[in-house]
Amino acid sequence: MILTADSILLPQGICNGGCLVIDDDRIVAASSDVSQSSSPRAIDFPGAMLAPGLIDTHIHGFYGCDVMEGKNDVEAMSVHLVKSGVTAFLPTISPASRNELKSLIHDLKGAKAEGSTMIGMHLEGPFLDPDQPGMFDPNEFREFSADEFNELVACAGGLLRIMTISFDGNIPGCLPMFKEHGVIPSIGHCNAVYEVVKETIDSGLTRSTHFFNAMSALHHRNPGVVGAIMESDNVIAELILDGHHVHEAAARILLMTKDKKSVALVSDAMPWTGMGDGKYRWRGYQIQVSDGVSRVNKKHLAGSTLSMNLAVSNAWKWLGVNVKQAVEMGSIVPAISAGLANNRGSLAAGNIADVVVLDEHLVPVATVVAGRIVWQK
Repeated sequence: MILTADSILLPQGICNGGCLVIDDDRIVAASSDVSQSSSPRAIDFPGAMLAPGLIDTHIHGFYGCDVMEGKNDVEAMSVHLVKSGVTAFLPTISPASRNELKSLIHDLKGAKAEGSTMIGMHLEGPFLDPDQPGMFDPNEFREFSADEFNELVACAGGLLRIMTISFDGNIPGCLPMFKEHGVIPSIGHCNAVYEVVKETIDSGLTRSTHFFNAMSALHHRNPGVVGAIMESDNVIAELILDGHHVHEAAARILLMTKDKKSVALVSDAMPWTGMGDGKYRWRGYQIQVSDGVSRVNKKHLAGSTLSMNLAVSNAWKWLGVNVKQAVEMGSIVPAISAGLANNRGSLAAGNIADVVVLDEHLVPVATVVAGRIVWQK
């Protein structure tokens, strides 16, 4: 299959005129050479740009589908996600009891996503700080347990890719366990002081969860989690760019202090995303969505109703970045943060053929997953 468009976003930049040659599930060639556009295998997208598929590394639900309900909902999610340009995702599991987590992880292993590819799991908790609960029930949090960690890893059978954990006190010592099992630790829901976080970063921490949210803030006498991460380009910061979780100015300041390839857009979308305003129930909580903003008991933010394509568009409009940088914050940077950049996140030859076709406003018009057009407007 050959895809052509008015432009193509390559690792080296956006080229006028774009041609993408795909064989089976891989990219064979990507260039500004459109000489093959007359081929009977060519599919043209006039007025559009070929870009790497978006990767959502933090998502709890979408269009009525809930990760906590198991594989059937995750499979349905994958079909909806391609409409927002997402070609790969990590269903994100919320804190729960040990037995519930094991049962859910075992169930998700059997998911067969027909749309966006499930590239593993993100376990947000349960080793989190009750002083920074966010929307979660702190009664589901507990101190780090090597025994439970090993049990969850074994249950996932190699599919546990990211775990959000609160690195408080003596926890930095557990980092070798994560490395041994190929799990990427992500600091979040953490009230630690700057010195502890700095020690953890120096010990190998490379990722943070929904930066600014549910973590100790920057203070001029205690820089906290926020200060330690802003200081280090070695730590990729997840960013929920919906205009509610993080003020636009704070996001711009973040980009002034960190390299743009150290900020990964995520949705943190909840099951009611795309369902409109109204009241919803989730794990015993009463959720109110008003004007697209999701809150618990009309007070605290409850995840988001953000889609990844909108997050990319917001980055372009709000943060002073160019189109290439905005798209990369939703593609290659998340891939790097999840240890997947060896074959995803860019339109490089040899990579998996995950492509989103974007119009001039960065709205998806078609999505290609592993060499198949799975959705077209």
